[in-house]
Amino acid sequence: MLIINYDIMLLGDYMKSKNYSISVIRLIAMLMIISCHILQGLQNNWAFWVNIGVQIFLFISGYLYSKKDIDNIGDFYKRQIKKIMIPFIIVFVVSLLLEIFILNNTYSIGKIVGCLFGFGAFVGNISILSHTWFVSYILICYMLIPVFQKIFKSDDFKKNLLYLILIMIFIQALKVFSVVNIEASWVNNYLLGYFYGRCCSKKKNENVFLALIGLAAIVVLPLAIIYQEGLNVSLPGIINSCSIMIINYGHVLLGTIVFILLYKVLNKFTIKQNIVLSFSDKYSYYIYLVHQIFILNSFAVLFLTDYLVVNIILIFGLSIVSAIVVKFISDLILKSIN
Repeated sequence: MLIINYDIMLLGDYMKSKNYSISVIRLIAMLMIISCHILQGLQNNWAFWVNIGVQIFLFISGYLYSKKDIDNIGDFYKRQIKKIMIPFIIVFVVSLLLEIFILNNTYSIGKIVGCLFGFGAFVGNISILSHTWFVSYILICYMLIPVFQKIFKSDDFKKNLLYLILIMIFIQALKVFSVVNIEASWVNNYLLGYFYGRCCSKKKNENVFLALIGLAAIVVLPLAIIYQEGLNVSLPGIINSCSIMIINYGHVLLGTIVFILLYKVLNKFTIKQNIVLSFSDKYSYYIYLVHQIFILNSFAVLFLTDYLVVNIILIFGLSIVSAIVVKFISDLILKSIN
């Protein structure tokens, strides 16, 4: 599902002074995402809780972009779209050729074009790239950053909090009333990260935000567990009709809470850059794009040998090598068009 590089990162550019606590959290989230897909391949239900790495990444992305102001919107859009889409298109084209010529899968022109332009979350992805729905949502969130920047420009926390609530309700209403075919919880996930970074620098404001998140978690998480685990609990029909939304927001709240807890704990230590964090910062988005190919679907190596540990090592090795190749080709293309 997701793993991202700071500069491309679908997590935004680094702040002027790198915060290696966030680098560590991103690395943890990356490992959670890969673990999620491995567990999914092993048909272990824990997969659907480990995958809060996606929500952690969305929150971090919003948080990081809240720390910088965008002056030239046009240049910002061009830069980010190129950085997101060029690696994705490389992976998509190779994957599509593999599916057509090796797996004999066929897709409509409309679906291929839609995926090629980053709309896979809405038109449906090709089978081995089902995890790249995230690309569609990060593009949406990037389009909204200048809007968020204008809305949350005031230092009035109460007013900003009211805006946050109204915007989240509005985005969710677009989904509920089928105005647009988006999963509102993922956009609101990003928005929560943006709000936290932009409006909660003061301790008292942060405490209000954390109290609201905690209250929401107390209400939503028990229901999310009931639906996620399929527990035999009798609930009102109106709540049952919202089961998918409840599960999604349960993941959003868990991702938010885990990020904030890790961030606060890690900030108590002096974290220095090292080779692992450097590699994660540089290649995480590319690993995200390719890793599931080697875990699920027809090209998976999860069951290649009788030894799970060996298969997992192969997954990491193939993902890393593929990510390096994709980045190398992407950098050549970016250099030629810039």
